[in-house]
Amino acid sequence: MHTLRRPAFSISQPSRLSIYLFTSSFLGFIAAILDLGQVITRGSENVAKRLLLADVRGYLNAREVFLSFSLGLLYMLWWTFVAHRPIGIPADDGPASPHCAKWTRWGYVGLALKYITLAGCVLITILELVWRLDPKHHAYSSVYVAASTLETTLSAVFILKIFLNFSLIPSKFRGTFTLFHAAPVAALLVGGGIAIGNLALCK
Repeated sequence: MHTLRRPAFSISQPSRLSIYLFTSSFLGFIAAILDLGQVITRGSENVAKRLLLADVRGYLNAREVFLSFSLGLLYMLWWTFVAHRPIGIPADDGPASPHCAKWTRWGYVGLALKYITLAGCVLITILELVWRLDPKHHAYSSVYVAASTLETTLSAVFILKIFLNFSLIPSKFRGTFTLFHAAPVAALLVGGGIAIGNLALCK
């Protein structure tokens, strides 16, 4: 009687983190291609003078849609990342483990923050779509302010969550934690800084 054997190698399923990262990057790449397409179609002189915009409206609208979803997925990446077991730290022993980065580790406050920040990630995509596609919101509008404020707030919350995760782990793992989380913290600081800059400089 023969028994089924597992193959000598297998392709592991992609994690949600990698799916969010690569999808966000791909959508941003498509947006860049569309932007290049509208520049080529209009010509550099007309681009500088902001002419023939109506001729490439399809390019521009598609670009804004892709950029909006790319940004929304990027925040979903951070939302998932900060609740993921820290890289280089032993597996969780349960929701109360000192190695556990789950939102529920902080009780009802953590549970509330989990779903509030999730809603914020979805809302960022919606607000980005509205101000990018609706001509009346292209200027410094309440929708634009709300989107930039929300992006800044979520970036700050996610950075705080990373520091809270850091505070829970044993000291012997903190060097590894710092090594693997320095780049994400820097990226969140840049993202929050861009949102603040948009609020300060957009006219």
